[in-house]
Amino acid sequence: MPGPTLLRAEQLRRTYIRGESEIAACANITFSVNKGEFVCIVGPSGCGKTTMLKCMCHLLKPTAGKVFVNEKEIDRPPKEMILIFQDYSRSLFPWRTVLKNVLFVLEKKRLSRKERLDIARSALSAVYLSGFENHYPWELSGGMQQRVAIARGIAFNPDILLMDEPFASVDAQTRSDLEDAILEIWSKFSQTILLVTHDIEEAIYLADRVLVLSGRPSEIREEIQIDLERPRNQLTTKEDKRFIEYRHHIYTLIREEGQKCEIAGI
Repeated sequence: MPGPTLLRAEQLRRTYIRGESEIAACANITFSVNKGEFVCIVGPSGCGKTTMLKCMCHLLKPTAGKVFVNEKEIDRPPKEMILIFQDYSRSLFPWRTVLKNVLFVLEKKRLSRKERLDIARSALSAVYLSGFENHYPWELSGGMQQRVAIARGIAFNPDILLMDEPFASVDAQTRSDLEDAILEIWSKFSQTILLVTHDIEEAIYLADRVLVLSGRPSEIREEIQIDLERPRNQLTTKEDKRFIEYRHHIYTLIREEGQKCEIAGI
């Protein structure tokens, strides 16, 4: 069961200045994530999902509002959090082997060399990459590269793992495999995960809760508790009547928000 509140946003807002105009990407975003929860965020295209996620970890400074980690307000990227980007090819070091890419996040930790190696190899095993330690990223498929990025994230052992459309750049079969891998990791390592995706089915399949954003400037349009049994299965879960009802409801919400944006010319 989810524990106490780990991550909280209050009235989060981010605007950009273009010439003499101020453009709001997100406004009045308020929500929380409890320890051990898996929360997904969806919304219409261009609604500011990635901007909001970067504000949550202060890679972008919010224009207004506050973010709290363990009930402490943050004003810089917190050490308790790590963000896995969609563009995994840019986040990996091509001159370092798979093992050394994972070891990178452990270099500043007070651990012995053996402890670092044990943690890195355990993380790679969790994403089914044992045996590829001495390969370089460019020798791997896209899905395998993304698994290296995920392994690096779990090796760091953050309190909360943020993921920005981490499976968007891979084929459908690899995507399904990665979804199941991240669920296994979440369960095994008791992770807390906040994941942004444009894929409605993916959000329902992974999450305890789905937050649906409005069109830009985005707000939380609706929060949906996903009442589906775990462990989940790519066939039986997605054939469940409740899964189909969730998909219909969320699709309708996002379509309505997209149409509002079209009418408003956003």
